[in-house]
Order: sequence, then C-alpha cells, then structure tokens
Amino acid sequence: IFLDEDMDVKIITLPVGTDPDSYIRDFGAEKFRELLKHANSLIQFKINTLIQRYDRATSQGLTTIINELLRSIARIKNNIKQNIAVKEIAEYFGLDERAILHQLENIKHTGRIQSNTVQTKDELKKSNIPTKTKYDLAEEDLLRLVLEDTNWLPKIFQYLQLDDIRNKDYNQLFSIILKIYKQNNHINRSHILESITDPELSSKIASVLSENLDVSTDRIKLFEDCLVLLKKRKFEIKLHNLAQEIKLAQQKEIDTSPYIQKYNQCRNEIKQIESKAFLHDSN
Repeated sequence: IFLDEDMDVKIITLPVGTDPDSYIRDFGAEKFRELLKHANSLIQFKINTLIQRYDRATSQGLTTIINELLRSIARIKNNIKQNIAVKEIAEYFGLDERAILHQLENIKHTGRIQSNTVQTKDELKKSNIPTKTKYDLAEEDLLRLVLEDTNWLPKIFQYLQLDDIRNKDYNQLFSIILKIYKQNNHINRSHILESITDPELSSKIASVLSENLDVSTDRIKLFEDCLVLLKKRKFEIKLHNLAQEIKLAQQKEIDTSPYIQKYNQCRNEIKQIESKAFLHDSN
C-alpha cells in the first residue's frame, strides 16, 4: 500500500510482545530513538524476512527471493528509487546489477507484481535470472585478460591467492594455468588450451573466449577494479555479519561497543582497498 502511494518506508522490529507504547514505557524514549536511527529500508526488511523463509544457498531459493523482492520494487513509481533498490539487492546478494534490472523489466512488462504470489516451479524456469554474480564477472574478466595476454597472470597473483577465486570453474582454470606457468616459467595461450581436457572446462573457457574485451577497454583499470572487488569480498561479508550482530545486541540490550569497533575496523579495511593503496604498497 505504501509503495502504491509512492511513500518512503522504514521499518524497525521490536522485541516479541511489545509495541511502541510498551517499549517506550519499559525501556525509555531514548532507546526507542536509537532503534529509529537503525531502521531498515523496506528492501532490507523484506530480505531479512525472505532469507528466513527460503534457502538462499539453492538456485531455486535465491531465485524465489529475488523475484519476491522485484515484485515489490516493480510497484515503486520513481525510476531512480527503483534503481537504488536494485543496487541494494545486488550488493547484498553479490549479484550482477544488470541481470536484476533485466529481470525487473520482465516482471514489469508481464504485470505480475502481486507481492503475495510465490512462483510455481514452471514459472521459475521461465523467468530464472542469470546466476553470475558481480564476483563471477570480475573473475571472468581476469581470466579473459590472461587469455588475451598471459603477462597478466603473475600480476594478478601478486595481489590475489588462488582461494580468492571462488567460482569453481574459474578456480580450476586458474589452477591449471598457474601449474603450467610454474612448470615452464612462462606460458602462452596454446599451452593453456591444450592442457584443458575436461569437456565442461573446455566449454567454459570457450565461452570466455567468445566474448573478447572491447578494443577501447582500459585494461589496467579493468585489472585494478577486478582486484578491488575480489579483495573487498571477504570484508563485505564480515561487515554484513557484524551489522546483524549489532542489531541483535541492541535488541537484547547488550553492549554493542565491541561489535561497533570491529565494524569500523572492517569499514576502514574496505576503504583502504577501495583507495587501491595495496597496489602502491606492492610496488
């Protein structure tokens, strides 16, 4: 209803059995004001609700969560607000923003935006969103750089560990490429292609090779941006977990200062990575 009326919505969750009146009488107005300062956006509230209802670790569960969120976003009349909400979802789940925008357009055009409707399995198959995350795309771009010019390989692993490549297929491909490089102290594209005998990996690398980087692409900037994204990942996960711990501590009236200190340290780590200071430190 609020979205249909183009109203901004913020939500706070009170302890079970309380309402604003009883909460203020029991804990005081100042504590209530603190809760208001940390109110969730509608999108974050829906995310918190949906991840308890569906298993985000499965493709079907994640697809259902995203489509449920997009039905709400499709009700927002302001395009800028829609894009901000999509960005919030993409950052939380580590998905490609373009894929989510594409799915939003599908939902808007079909008119299926009832927020209380859960898709059937057949509907999920028809409207399944691409599963590449922004991290997958970054790993893929690094692989594309190496296949274009193998001199990128030692530069990449000057800053990353193989474990930083989380996509199973890309990790395997980089593992093979690194093994060839260590055995020969050099590498070329033909060595790589000859060494990949697994049909699935061959198909994956063929897919990467089918999309060449545009001539106008700034390779150095792409390289640095991919490094930043992949190095930030573990800190962003930690930051999200700490934010949840802070909210839980507030609800239980526990001292939040240790969590806030760790949260701020984690944010500083992310800022350092975003400044690309690690690139200068290694030179």
